[in-house]
Amino acid sequence: MLATKSKQVSKLWLPIIFILQWLLVAGLNFLAPLFDDDLYMAQRYSSFAPIIDAAKYEYYNWNGRSIGQTIFRSLLNIPWPMYKILNALVFCILTFLILLYTSKNWRQLSPLRYMGIIAASWLFFPAFGQTILWAAGSGNYLWTTVLILAMGLPYLVRTFDIQTFTDKHRVNGWLKALFILPLGLLAGWSNENTSGGLIMAILLMLLYQLIFAKNKPAIWEYTGLMATVFGFLMLITAPGNAVRTAATLGASYQKISIVTRTLTGIKNVTVSLGKLHYPLLITIVVAIILLHTLWYNKDRMLKTYLWLLCGFATLYVLAVSPLGADGGRSFFGGIVFLIIGIFSSIPDRADLPTSDQRSRLTVLIVQDLFILLAIVAFIPGFKDLYQSSSALRTRYTYIQKEVKAGHTHLKVPPLYYYPHTKYAVNYDSQDLTTNPKEFPNDGYIVYFKGLKSIVIDRGK
Repeated sequence: MLATKSKQVSKLWLPIIFILQWLLVAGLNFLAPLFDDDLYMAQRYSSFAPIIDAAKYEYYNWNGRSIGQTIFRSLLNIPWPMYKILNALVFCILTFLILLYTSKNWRQLSPLRYMGIIAASWLFFPAFGQTILWAAGSGNYLWTTVLILAMGLPYLVRTFDIQTFTDKHRVNGWLKALFILPLGLLAGWSNENTSGGLIMAILLMLLYQLIFAKNKPAIWEYTGLMATVFGFLMLITAPGNAVRTAATLGASYQKISIVTRTLTGIKNVTVSLGKLHYPLLITIVVAIILLHTLWYNKDRMLKTYLWLLCGFATLYVLAVSPLGADGGRSFFGGIVFLIIGIFSSIPDRADLPTSDQRSRLTVLIVQDLFILLAIVAFIPGFKDLYQSSSALRTRYTYIQKEVKAGHTHLKVPPLYYYPHTKYAVNYDSQDLTTNPKEFPNDGYIVYFKGLKSIVIDRGK
């Protein structure tokens, strides 16, 4: 009787947590103003057709991220409140997907685990403001990571025999094989290193099914993998990738040998992990120790190491990338995989025998610790986001007033506040320069109608 009531209470708390999380993240979204890349795209397209045309042009002339860039452009060309609401909802979907990835029985999902995952997301997601709140970043990282996790989820369910909400064998296998094709294409075409990490995870799960579980993979698993690989190839072979590299790093970069670039890249990724993400690394070490000393389980161990391996591989593949080894936005997908690995190592208290009070208490303490640390980090992070957003809005208001007064060539002072934490959209980002034709100055001209030039006056 008590167990039944406990399950009912848990089911009640899950939607409450989801809604409260959505309200909080929506509030953060509404705080964050447009910035840099956003200014070029806001309310620029009157229909979806020119957005597709822009993706085609960019594929050949800048980069292959057709999916993420299309999402980004679409978000900024729908009503402002709808964009903010949807963006917050997708963040909630991401944390819920992580909950599903790390739970053995979806009919007994743990509210405490869910709150721990939300807390870990606040603590560990890299460049939070630029990957969650900034339209250009959320389209290319938050939304695409949701596509990637959605694609990997059915493989995880089949590999580790997860008990889902309904009968997982209800849909005909051949129908699954067809329906999974578009999702695989989108997931593979989403993000260079994270989509590669997904392919690695799928291959490892298929190998586990074949070699260890002696379970022949279903036809949809093969068609899904092929679609994902095809999308990934479309992404990384885009002609625009070379154009962007040359424009960003110059011709001299191509003269550096691939070995030298890779070794330098490995060093840079390692330094970035140690400098910016050492709390995450410490958490991983603690999670592994607890896994092997308190609650070892074969499936739990395999899931943990699967996602830790894919997470680190997703990060270190950036060593061969011309950009992205600095620990910022490009680390997003890899760190999501690492968070999945951490929480895969932690059992639900319901999975532990009631006699094992030490392990049950440790689970409670670990989850509560995530929540406590997130609360402590939230206060300065929120303050930084609020002040930096206010500074940007003050500048935008000044520009609008000046243009309205007929002043179309502007010199503006530096922002009165620059952020100090990863939670602001303009943290460690490029501000206006003294050249009106450079990025992001020319974006202001696109966004503020009537403005002809703008530069920063550092003497003010």
